[in-house]
Amino acid sequence: MVRQVTQPRKTPARRTEEDGGLKEAVTKGVAVPFDRLQEALDDAVRRGRMQRRDAEELAARLLATVGGAAQELVGNVVRGLGGEGSSTGALPIDDYETLTAAQVTQKLDALTEAQLRRVRDHEVHHANRVSVLRAIDKQLG
Repeated sequence: MVRQVTQPRKTPARRTEEDGGLKEAVTKGVAVPFDRLQEALDDAVRRGRMQRRDAEELAARLLATVGGAAQELVGNVVRGLGGEGSSTGALPIDDYETLTAAQVTQKLDALTEAQLRRVRDHEVHHANRVSVLRAIDKQLG
């Protein structure tokens, strides 16, 4: 049995350049299960083609990139559906841009999950410091 999928109607106000961003994100997206990625990295380490530390750093950077792309996709979907934008607003850590990675990680314990996600999104799109992203991911579980 073939199920016909109909596309929702769009009002002219919703037909914006963001729709192009959404379409591009969806059509260029690639899904790789994390366990398969981990297997590939473990195999490279076993074969001596990569050091364990390098594999862990690569995995962290890939996860940070994927996390940022996923948040961007969700923002595009929300905007495309006429919801509020994905503006992150003010960061919950004062003077964030002037702080070192160590200073940022010290302040993470006081943040809520939503605030941690906001900081993570900002970090991914700006400084992209691996140590900060790892600390946030640890906090988020």
